[in-house]
Amino acid sequence: MEGATPVPELASRARLRVVAALFVLLLGVGPTSLWWLGMGSHRGLAPAPTPTFEAVTEGVYAEELSEWLRESSRLTLAMRTWFLQSEWALGLFDTDSAFTETPGWFFAWESYVDEDGSEHDAEMEAFWTGVAERAERLGVRVHVLIAPDKARVYPEHAFPGGAMPTKRARLYERAVAAIRDAGVGAVEFLPELQQHKKDFPGIQLYARRDTHWNAAGAVLAARALVERIRGAGAALGAPFPFQLMMQEARQPVDLVDLVQGFPPGSTIGDMLRERRDYLFALMPDAGGGPATYVPEAMGDAPVAVSGDSFAAYYFALLVMSELGHKVDRRHVAPGSGPWARLVMALDDVERGVLKAKDLVHVFVERAIVVSDWAPAGDAVRREVR
Repeated sequence: MEGATPVPELASRARLRVVAALFVLLLGVGPTSLWWLGMGSHRGLAPAPTPTFEAVTEGVYAEELSEWLRESSRLTLAMRTWFLQSEWALGLFDTDSAFTETPGWFFAWESYVDEDGSEHDAEMEAFWTGVAERAERLGVRVHVLIAPDKARVYPEHAFPGGAMPTKRARLYERAVAAIRDAGVGAVEFLPELQQHKKDFPGIQLYARRDTHWNAAGAVLAARALVERIRGAGAALGAPFPFQLMMQEARQPVDLVDLVQGFPPGSTIGDMLRERRDYLFALMPDAGGGPATYVPEAMGDAPVAVSGDSFAAYYFALLVMSELGHKVDRRHVAPGSGPWARLVMALDDVERGVLKAKDLVHVFVERAIVVSDWAPAGDAVRREVR
């Protein structure tokens, strides 16, 4: 019929419209997904900051939001998970920065530095002496928990023949001696780790594919620390009625569940599960309602914890659980190094921000030979403004 549009052309137009609609839909999916991943809350982690007029106008909200997006958003967790999966899939663990003597075991390069750290003696002595002097002036007790390197606990999987090199073997003793000689309380629990490993060989104390302790190792650390605090006669006050639980014990939701397709038993899935070392603080309200987030900053807490990732993974929250009292965790930050967060905690005590009389600092032994100790002594003695 004259003037009629051919059927193939109508079908072509229909396809174009469908493609255009899908294109527009996909344009919206990306930003929407990023918003959900970025702004969506994750059970047990810190909630997104709330914008208020004062916070926005003073620029505080932007800073808080930026920090939260970097550390606690769904987007961050998902991206870290995919990054770790890619590391393993591409074989990047076996590089100059990571080693495995036993297949399936991961050790960071710091474990293989065959030094005893003696070149840092002067700087470390100045720092720990400064800590002791300042703690005495402020009327607080500092307890330094020495976290043994994973390679020290599991040398059979780290070194040929299962023997740690001679210089490296002295590092732990030197770390303890440097702290005690300065008059600071050093809390050891390496013997407990070694005895537990002997008595219960089927229970790992450090993750196989991560450099940190797992929940079992952190429990031994927390118990040793709490025993030390109680033995020091700490005035803790009334117990705090909270409950600490591991997220997977309450509901199996973790980093692995954020990306599907890696079931238990798979190489990547098992690696990711070992990297999920996040303990969630859950506080049931008085009426038996849903659990709420336990804040990190508790200015009235009798105990404060500082340190890097070893303090962050399980330990700080388990101290609360074992102690039965509030613990201020604002100075726990992965990647912060061996001394910076302890200085910040002492600064806050001097400012009156922290009321804690017992400061706990987690010190990882390998930090002696891989960290910059030169500014440490000056930092602990600087004037607080």
